[in-house]
Amino acid sequence: MNQAIANTIIKLLVFGLMVSGLLACGFQLRGQPDLPDSLRQIAVECDGNNYWALCQRLRQQLAANGAQILETAPYTLRIHQVRTDQRTAAVDPDATAAEYELSKHARYQLLESSSSRLLAEREVSHSRLYRHNSARLIAVYREKERIGNSLEQQLADNIVLELAHFNRQVIDDIIETQFEGRHPQ
Repeated sequence: MNQAIANTIIKLLVFGLMVSGLLACGFQLRGQPDLPDSLRQIAVECDGNNYWALCQRLRQQLAANGAQILETAPYTLRIHQVRTDQRTAAVDPDATAAEYELSKHARYQLLESSSSRLLAEREVSHSRLYRHNSARLIAVYREKERIGNSLEQQLADNIVLELAHFNRQVIDDIIETQFEGRHPQ
């Protein structure tokens, strides 16, 4: 009996050491990036009403990662292009579409609010396949809508993940590089 207790204690100690080792090296679950202090206060702008759902997801994701979403903030995240593409990915023997690929793309900018200086402009995109069945059009429509919502969430997650790299040093380096490009020494 004492051997069983000793083995359990050893297993718990090894597990505890592994967990503390992971935490010490900075491990965190995917999708939960720490935003740098420089982006803890951020404004979110969306150039079109078609982007409302993505912008709402972004605001929620940023807030969940510790950001305050303000009307006036040191930095502005601007979503200025979102598009959805669909293409036939596979055909049946009778030449009708069997699978479609649904893609969503979002282009965003990170701006220094006081000067409207462009710090970064990037595009993120995701795609997914879905089966088409002309006998079940309502189910296919619902599946397409569900996939579209999932793709929008993935876009928001990726944008926040990319923003996590913009700490004060990275922003200062971008500004310095832009300044040197305009004023050669």
